[in-house]
Amino acid sequence: MLLWWDKLSVPIINHLAVEKGLAVEARDTLLELLVYDEDEPPSQLEESKVTSAAVAETLLATWLSKTKLASEEFDDHARFVESQIQIMLISFGKRRPKVRHASWNDYGANEL
Repeated sequence: MLLWWDKLSVPIINHLAVEKGLAVEARDTLLELLVYDEDEPPSQLEESKVTSAAVAETLLATWLSKTKLASEEFDDHARFVESQIQIMLISFGKRRPKVRHASWNDYGANEL
């Protein structure tokens, strides 16, 4: 799954506002990756946790960069992408409120 994420995440995120319906489809797919089923077999559960952490970290970094771009350059596309990623991160937080990724501290999220 991480191979898919590495190869397709940037083109998908860059075209969220261009392709009709892509934002909803991407949001649904990414939430499936972020919010894994705790009842999975142990080997699959570990892989799901690793995938979730990697996707969450990338989404957070992308959200921060798009937020900066949207506010500094008044970039409408960046603002749209930033809002879509924010919706994903909030949904993830609501579904997994106790999950915290250590790498988020690098972004100043240690107070969350």
